[in-house]
Amino acid sequence: MAIILCLVAGLLPALITPGLLFYFDVTPKVLVLLIGTSCALTLSMRRRSVAAFAGKPLAIAIGLQAAALLASTALSTHPALSLSGTNWRRFGMVTQLSLLAFTFLAAAVIARRENARRWLLRTVAATGCAIAFYAILQDVGVDPFIPASAYRAGEGAFTIVRPPGTLDH
Repeated sequence: MAIILCLVAGLLPALITPGLLFYFDVTPKVLVLLIGTSCALTLSMRRRSVAAFAGKPLAIAIGLQAAALLASTALSTHPALSLSGTNWRRFGMVTQLSLLAFTFLAAAVIARRENARRWLLRTVAATGCAIAFYAILQDVGVDPFIPASAYRAGEGAFTIVRPPGTLDH
């Protein structure tokens, strides 16, 4: 399960799919989160690794947050919007509950296995380095995925660069 959590933690901030999806910076992230969390939940039920986790304060906080999400969606004036989120960010109840489940599973795995913490931190560091390198390339006008002219506005000395990076602009 630690491998799945590392994959999700690594792909989530780094994944963009320009040319493939209209919302290329958000949709693949939501899919990775939902699929990865589903796989991790399935594995955790088989291995009972979550049952051994004694993080009661975290479990209570996550349970309260989940209850608040469910209540706010049920009482919303626009329940469909609360359920799935806006077209642009897709951070509705489904995505938020998945993120809460991912957080709980990651904490349970880290608490149970010392090497899982190291691997998760290494994954986050490697992903951060890759994202930083890509952002530097974008800033100097080299982008393997998107033409640089697509995210430059203005002329001459007034040109601004706002590349759509993996963590937004």
